[in-house]
Amino acid sequence: MPPYFQLLIDPYDNEATVQEAEESFPKIKIPTYTGSGWYAYTYKTHLNGAQNYFERISAPKKLTFAGPAHLERPFHSLHGEILRWYDHWLKNIDTGIMDEPAVRYWVMGANEWRSGSDWPLPETQWTKFYLNSWERLQTAPFTPSSAEDELPPDAFVQMPPTQTNTVARLRYMTDPLPNDVLIAGPSVWRGWLKASHRALDPKRSKPWRPWHPLTRQAQRKVTPGEITEYSIEILATANLFRRGHRICVEIASADMPTGVAGATNAEYVPNHIVSSGTTLHKIFHDAKRPSHLLLPIIPQG
Repeated sequence: MPPYFQLLIDPYDNEATVQEAEESFPKIKIPTYTGSGWYAYTYKTHLNGAQNYFERISAPKKLTFAGPAHLERPFHSLHGEILRWYDHWLKNIDTGIMDEPAVRYWVMGANEWRSGSDWPLPETQWTKFYLNSWERLQTAPFTPSSAEDELPPDAFVQMPPTQTNTVARLRYMTDPLPNDVLIAGPSVWRGWLKASHRALDPKRSKPWRPWHPLTRQAQRKVTPGEITEYSIEILATANLFRRGHRICVEIASADMPTGVAGATNAEYVPNHIVSSGTTLHKIFHDAKRPSHLLLPIIPQG
């Protein structure tokens, strides 16, 4: 297959190819039903592909996000939905499917289906959770001209896989939540970014979805000791954090697959190869460099 051969000899995006793909979306005129399961955060393609198709096409469309378990094939659990869709568009049977909200998503934690008119949900309250010392994650912003101007960075050391199979990391966690908190959208699962591909395309980026040109020309080497900002896309999910729960984010520079417990029966993420040398990483969080996690909070009640 020529595309695979091309990927092996030149493992970078090509701007012309990206533009061609983007220009193809408006040409889609047939009704489109796309979706994924929350399990797909492990390899990104299904989850992001479904969102990109739903966002970019203008034909009649629907989007469904199922739960964290990989659905069996054929899709017995969605058989009724599939029949309603095809009966409507191929047999002109009024199944009512197009009278329902365009988006349906499974909320983990609540274990129930919910719906919306668009994705991300129009009612989303984009909320910054700031990383702070003592492993704190909080919505209160840093106060300029205070002691928070000079907060020292946190740090961790990662040895290469040739010396360890331990993934070093920093953890930031909220206080116990005073109320239930529903998060639905680009948020809490995983996110990756190769440091040399940190460049942003401002025209394609959105606050919740930084767009990195993965071309050879866009690469920027990391200068040791230089403080650098990284915008890392976090894959979408929907979860209800109950009162008393905590929201936690962990930051690491290596990703060695160890499985994901009961979330799915497979782990599709290969090793993300880190530096071949032992590396000191620092996370800055102060009034001048307010490192934060952006979460899509959905109002309740």
